[in-house]
Amino acid sequence: MGVMNKTGLHLLWALPLALVPAGFALGLASVQWCGANGCSSLARIADPNLTAAILWLIATGFIAAMPLFAVRWSPQRELRFVAALTYAAAVCLVGMVLIAPW
Repeated sequence: MGVMNKTGLHLLWALPLALVPAGFALGLASVQWCGANGCSSLARIADPNLTAAILWLIATGFIAAMPLFAVRWSPQRELRFVAALTYAAAVCLVGMVLIAPW
């Protein structure tokens, strides 16, 4: 096991910065799922576009996880890929919990 190199410190600014466009994509997923007024409103759309919402959720996860793969915090590309994929899945699940009309 190697120690994170100095380029790994770029994750401290890259991960939070990636959450800005990911938040925008999550907002688009929410609009596709619930409409412009949100899921809690009485004017929720009757026929949501779930396919577009799920695609936007997947885009949210990949946008948020991009720095984990792009920043060379580990020399092992496979480790960076698996970490980014795991983080993307977690962001997708959290996004689904946030926008789903339970």
